[in-house]
Amino acid sequence: MLCYLLPDVYIEFPNVALGNVQLLHLVVSTIDSLQLQDLICQILQGHLKMLKKDSLFSLLSASLNWETFEQYCLWQLIFAHDFPIENVLPILPKLQFHDHAEALTCILLMLKKEK
Repeated sequence: MLCYLLPDVYIEFPNVALGNVQLLHLVVSTIDSLQLQDLICQILQGHLKMLKKDSLFSLLSASLNWETFEQYCLWQLIFAHDFPIENVLPILPKLQFHDHAEALTCILLMLKKEK
């Protein structure tokens, strides 16, 4: 039910929803892979925007304490929004090799695509 209502929440209340760490954590902690796929499809089609670059650093910082699948979902949503690597790099000084494998792996994949 949450994923069904989610696009309307982000469209009707962008000032509250976009960049809201608690809302996004609620989403990624309750969805499954099919719901993630649906959200990504809506983002890629231009029907949904869940993230904004201004709040990306605080979102990434908060996500470092989330469960692995929650972080995986967040990074998939970041990839779907097609943020440039410059928006993600400021988080690097906060990352530790043994503690933040999810974030480091995703950043490495983003760097691999850079020319």
